[in-house]
Amino acid sequence: MDFRGILATDSGELFVLLKVKQSGENRRLVEGDIWPETGLRIVKITQTSVLLENDKGERFLMRDLYGRRTAPGAERPSG
Repeated sequence: MDFRGILATDSGELFVLLKVKQSGENRRLVEGDIWPETGLRIVKITQTSVLLENDKGERFLMRDLYGRRTAPGAERPSG
């Protein structure tokens, strides 16, 4: 999976957008989801970063270097 960025819906919900390499399908993850391939749980999503936690309780901050965001009213990707 490729990290595509942090996006917001028109209602203000934030999610992490991933692209599945094999199928090209977009997948979105929200707080509480487990990040595939890493096994890390998404603790918090902000406009600029994702806070991840492993099974030992260690936390990692990943910044959105892409800076891509949807405009209000933009279509939500499926997945």
